Amino acid sequence: MPERISREAAVASIELPEGKCLACQLVAGAGGALTLLETERLVALLPRLGVAFGQVLIVPRVHVERFTDLPRQAWLEMSELARSIAQAIERCLEPARCYVASLGTPRADVPMSCAHLHVHVIPVMDPDARPAQVLTWSNGVVRGEPAELEALRVRLSAALADVA
Repeated sequence: MPERISREAAVASIELPEGKCLACQLVAGAGGALTLLETERLVALLPRLGVAFGQVLIVPRVHVERFTDLPRQAWLEMSELARSIAQAIERCLEPARCYVASLGTPRADVPMSCAHLHVHVIPVMDPDARPAQVLTWSNGVVRGEPAELEALRVRLSAALADVA
């Protein structure tokens, strides 16, 4: 069963070489995230640490920091992939809803972000949860074990094969 750990414990467990982009490192295979799906431009990952079990990150392979840096076709592909992943999450986890949030900024003063544009698809189980309660590590972080993440990856992959 995934466990909730403190934000401090989660941050302490992230090993990131100084000056490196976290999202680029995840795309390269660091950090224990599992690859759910890959395209020429994008990688969809199940992170080991997240705001909810089943959260998926969609990250451009190329480092881009702002929407002005992202080619139109790449954004359209990200949006369509987010829709498909949300459908798969709905089939597998039956959340009350899914949040889809585009995050990432080069601004150092913005907490809980990295300088790489990316999209989160987050299953929200609590029907009363609001974005400010979900899109934060203030209430702790869900840490999935490798076997749990792999089992979910298999289920989501099968559901993705069925979505239109």
